[in-house]
Amino acid sequence: MMQRMGFLILLLMTGVINAENSHPPYLIAHGMAEKNVKPMLAKIDIELFSYRGSSDDALQDVNNATDKIIKILADSDVNEDALEASNFLKETIRDRDDNHNKLATKGYEVKRNIVIRLSELSNYQNMMVQLVAIDNVAEIDTEFDVNNKQALTHELMLTAGKDARHRAESMAEALGVELAGVQAVAEDQSFEIYDIRYRISPKTSYRRIPPKSFSKMLVPSHIVLHQEVNVVFRIKP
Repeated sequence: MMQRMGFLILLLMTGVINAENSHPPYLIAHGMAEKNVKPMLAKIDIELFSYRGSSDDALQDVNNATDKIIKILADSDVNEDALEASNFLKETIRDRDDNHNKLATKGYEVKRNIVIRLSELSNYQNMMVQLVAIDNVAEIDTEFDVNNKQALTHELMLTAGKDARHRAESMAEALGVELAGVQAVAEDQSFEIYDIRYRISPKTSYRRIPPKSFSKMLVPSHIVLHQEVNVVFRIKP
């Protein structure tokens, strides 16, 4: 009985080895490219928030803050179309007992999100100083971008592909093998080859370089556009 079981295990192991050897040998190379670019656009995300005992007072706080933002845009010669405002979010805050049962109302929270899209940055610093100073601005953040992203991404993809080939050729030389050609290309974070799933770091990202001084709201000198690509090369048998 033990001999029979050993024979079955040997057959199963042989099948796995044959299945694995049925696939051509391959090599995966990860290519990267970066470029420093001057920011041309900005997306400013603002969260307005008020907590008051009266919902009317909380709503008025958020409305007043919205009016101030609109005035800052007008004074900065920014078209009102650059502003996107969400609906109001309201939540009733109540006391709770030891069993977490809701008791009497303590107050009301009112929130609203506003997005400002700037197509040029000449007034950015002055606007940000004023926006940050507005009461009831709970959070504010800026993402910088470029208006020729598609062309830059194409350029970086070519460079990343060349980098992947260079890395693959270096690895092949170190291992004493030759590349036969490209089996697959992926720019996704995860991809599958012969039922084996691989996961790589994110393919594209913008990194904002912080200004040297944090005392002023400055436009960064550049942002970094980063492109990655994963290439599967066949190895000559």
